[in-house]
Amino acid sequence: MKINIKYYLLILLISISKLFAQTVPTDIIMGKAYEIQSDYLENTSLNIQVSTPENYNNTEDLYPVLYILDGQWFFPHALSIRADFTQRNGPMHTPEFIVVGITTSNDNRWDWGRENASLFLKTIEFNIIKFIDDNYRTSDERILFGWETTGGFVIQTLSQNPKLFSAYIAASPAPLYGDYFKNLENEYLSLKTFLKNNVELNTFLFIGEGEVDYPVFYGTKTLKRLLNDEAPKGLNWHHKVINESTHEMCAYRTLQDGLKEYYRYFHYLTFNSKAEFERLGALNYIEKFYEKRQTQLSLTNDDESKHATRRNITFVAISENEYKWFDSLFTIFENDGFLEKSFAPHLIDYAQFYLKHKNPEQAKKILSFAIGKYPDNAQVLNALGDLYSLRGEINDAKKYYEKAIELGNKNNDWRVPEYIYNLKKL
Repeated sequence: MKINIKYYLLILLISISKLFAQTVPTDIIMGKAYEIQSDYLENTSLNIQVSTPENYNNTEDLYPVLYILDGQWFFPHALSIRADFTQRNGPMHTPEFIVVGITTSNDNRWDWGRENASLFLKTIEFNIIKFIDDNYRTSDERILFGWETTGGFVIQTLSQNPKLFSAYIAASPAPLYGDYFKNLENEYLSLKTFLKNNVELNTFLFIGEGEVDYPVFYGTKTLKRLLNDEAPKGLNWHHKVINESTHEMCAYRTLQDGLKEYYRYFHYLTFNSKAEFERLGALNYIEKFYEKRQTQLSLTNDDESKHATRRNITFVAISENEYKWFDSLFTIFENDGFLEKSFAPHLIDYAQFYLKHKNPEQAKKILSFAIGKYPDNAQVLNALGDLYSLRGEINDAKKYYEKAIELGNKNNDWRVPEYIYNLKKL
């Protein structure tokens, strides 16, 4: 047989070209980089990185700006937090925002954060912020974040220009006056005077420190005492010790927790435990939270978020197997349209919890409502089978299990094996 060499060479070349086409790398674009000349720091230009949010090019909206000091380390982390808070499934934890990372290399960060802090602050205000505002669609809302030396700079910025930013987030701020930095007493007294003289101060401050954060904790201890004694009512300040966090790792959690606290009314209220629910003030706390949320976000109707909070609490009760608490909550919420606002899986969980605690009548009431609202839901039919099985009404149980299997097969329901197992148990 005669072999066509040209033909096989052609096939080989096509295969190789396809292989390379599949493996050619593409760049991952995180944003844009700029070099900004400082008008205040002599012979100095600053490198900044800018990333706009996912929907920036699809709207004409104005966006808050998060300014990240030590951007060479924390700019990518800020993008990750933004994706987590604004792009994952479910309600957003914060609005979308622009991220600006300001590079402060080891050669410069102490000088800019301490000796030449006033010149660095002017550079940020009149060079960097002006550039961002001139070239991007920004709102008046700005957030400043720094760690360690730049965290100390964040505290200085608050006292020197409190209206420049809406929120100040300082991770492991240093150096601060205390048992370790006694030479900074004048700086401490200056901050004390500032707090006393600015009774109309209206801004947000979040201070994070690691559980093992030597020697930072000496300064934060003094700062916390000062804020407790002198902070005006308008300064919404928070201090948090981050468990199992070292000095080096504190920045990451502080930025995340600080943003979530600053935007705490943006997301609907959730609780992690009954203890937290009771500690914060139980149902009265929920009422006050939504009053503040509606005011801050200018909402006229917030029923959907209120229902989400009620759903959250009831599932906390279920997860902790707190039947009496669950029943009291459900009774209160039921009178305010709780069943009507609930989806089928949630109604089933409520009914199953009542069945677990030997209250089939309440379970039947919920499932009767559920089957009326969701007549073609196989999971509801299966739950009705569970109800009649518990009551010893085998024929009715069998009927509903069979209906669940039939409807489940029709709708490619992945729970069909569960329905079949329940039928066999009879």
